[in-house]
Formats: sequence, C-alpha cells, structure tokens
Amino acid sequence: MTDQHTGPITGTITITRRGMGFISREEGEDIAIRPENTGVALNGDTVEAELIKAERGGFRPKPGAQRKEEGRVTRVLQRARTDFVGTLNCTPAPKGRVCTLKADNPRVPVTFRIFTVPDDAASETKALVCWMENVGDEG
Repeated sequence: MTDQHTGPITGTITITRRGMGFISREEGEDIAIRPENTGVALNGDTVEAELIKAERGGFRPKPGAQRKEEGRVTRVLQRARTDFVGTLNCTPAPKGRVCTLKADNPRVPVTFRIFTVPDDAASETKALVCWMENVGDEG
C-alpha cells in the first residue's frame, strides 16, 4: 500500500452482494472497503473515505492479483437512491409495535427501522420506504 495520498478520497462506492465495497476514483486505483468499513454508505452513493492500514497485508480480490489499497467511508456526500422496496416485518412491542424493512436488493445490506406504519399494515408484505436523512451526516 502506498501512502502518497493523505487527504480524503471522494468517489462512487459499488457494494457487492457479499457487502464488500469498492470506491472508484478518477485518478488512481479503486479502493477496497471491507463490509465493516462501509458505515451507512449504500451501493452507488458518492462518499468520502480515508485510507487505512491494510489488514493481513491488504485486500486481494483473486488469488495472484495485486493487493488493493483499503479505506473506510467517513461520510456520505450524496445518496444514489432514497426509495427502497422490501418486505415489511412488524412485531408487537410494549408501546405499539416495531416494524423493519428488509430490502429486496441484495446490494442494500441494511435493515431499515420504520417509525410510522399504518395500523392495518400486515407483516410479511411488500412495502416502499423513502430514506430521509441529512446528507453529509457522519458515517
């Protein structure tokens, strides 16, 4: 891993089905982002990241391939999408019920907690949610 780049890295993150991320940047090689370092970034988001010291000698995508620099997402600059379709799951709670949405897209490895759900919404049904967040929040 080279330490020539010292400032934040900005680029678009691509997240695989297994949760591994790669940040494409205009200059230089892609940066590998392990699942535990993606923060709140989702596939296609524009993010800011920092280089980190590679674990176990660096990420190697395929046997014999050159090791990639590794990074950690520090901030989401722009969301690629804010609407997500998935399966709604509601369970009883002491004060009403708790509902979550598991996205259908395997490149969205998060479960969304839903705060406002109609009383007649059934569990295990399809739903559309809109992610409402202040862009630029820390990851």
